[in-house]
Amino acid sequence: MKNILILCTLFFCTTLKGQDKPSESFEVDNIRFSLLSDNSLQVRMTLILSKDFHLASNRMVTFTPILHGLGNEEAVLTPVYVYGRKRFIISERKDRIPVDENWLFRRNNKEKQVINYETSLPFSKWMDGAKIILEESFCGCGNALEETFDRNLAQILFPKPKVDFPDITYCIPKKEMVKRRIYKGRAFLDFPVDKIVIYPEYRRNAIELARIDSTLRGFKLEQIRSIRIHGYASPESPYLHNAYLAKGRTEALKQHILKKFNLKDSIIGTDYTPEDWDGFILFAKQSNLKEKARILEIALSDVHPDTKEIKLKKIPEAYNYIKTNWFPALRHSDYEIEYQHPDYTPEQARILIKNNPEQLSVREMFEAAQLCPRGSAEYYQIIQTAVQIYPNNPDANVNAAAMELERGNLIAAKKYLQKADMNTPEAQNNMKRIILLEENKQ
Repeated sequence: MKNILILCTLFFCTTLKGQDKPSESFEVDNIRFSLLSDNSLQVRMTLILSKDFHLASNRMVTFTPILHGLGNEEAVLTPVYVYGRKRFIISERKDRIPVDENWLFRRNNKEKQVINYETSLPFSKWMDGAKIILEESFCGCGNALEETFDRNLAQILFPKPKVDFPDITYCIPKKEMVKRRIYKGRAFLDFPVDKIVIYPEYRRNAIELARIDSTLRGFKLEQIRSIRIHGYASPESPYLHNAYLAKGRTEALKQHILKKFNLKDSIIGTDYTPEDWDGFILFAKQSNLKEKARILEIALSDVHPDTKEIKLKKIPEAYNYIKTNWFPALRHSDYEIEYQHPDYTPEQARILIKNNPEQLSVREMFEAAQLCPRGSAEYYQIIQTAVQIYPNNPDANVNAAAMELERGNLIAAKKYLQKADMNTPEAQNNMKRIILLEENKQ
């Protein structure tokens, strides 16, 4: 039967019960443990009773091996019975001999006796690391227990199999054929009542227009692929009138940009929402107004927007607050600039990533990292920046997971792999390494 020899560490300390020390004329030698192919644990040892081991004729000693697990588990193994001469005769006559006669012996005083003990039991995981204790119990007449002591024999220690951990792997990110990005902004332009013409000096318009102009100047005109403007009016005044204002004011901003930057009309697209009820509901949810529940009920109701406004006006104190504090912020123009970045060399990317990483692709960042020693602070900083700028990019997440594996952070590595493409060999390889590391920690 195929078996695997298990290493053990011997202990020679003894815990006594009922006497000062165990008999020095008794020894336990050649303790061996084997894990058999049928998943049973075989225990073997040699019990040696020397010539000086004296057992009174009417006495009996029982040697019971016991496994004690680290979690207080216990397994009692087959005991060995050694009888004195008279005790054996009487027990046999009265049919008190143990069922398992294979481990029953009669003591021949003044002779050395060797008992080659062997037993097996179903193996459980807790037995790895368990201690084996030999309990010695002496009985006199009438099976009266006279004295007992325990002898710590050994600890079962399985040899840990060598695990072939796969190497940590980074992937080469896919190259972007066209590096297109979207810049999003929001402008709060003020208009005189019922007007759809932009007056640059009116209220805060100079500041808002300067912010839009500054954003557009940050791009080369040939980089800009399209601009989308979406205008919103507040839920004040009739809905149809607000539709007129939202549409007209959005068109006014488009014309301002076309004239200011000499762009083609086809580059800028527009859309509008007559009343920004989504923004209104967000303000309501975040407010501390005492009528908050009623305001939300009105805003979320499935009625015409003009009906909602009429109902809100019936809460005059709250409506005046809303009109002053919420409505101005609900009149806004959201814009998106779709633009294209040029390609950069690894040397350029290594410099650019420090201040303008959003201009780089994941591939360009990875190529910049290859200029640094793997595992260096700069190398890891570039890998980290890539996944921060592109948190949902599968390649960036695979490489971030590889970085965390090198740092020994399995929890972070697993988190990044949740956003990786697990069909790729790099992701599968790194996940396999995590699984093996976790299994071998137990």
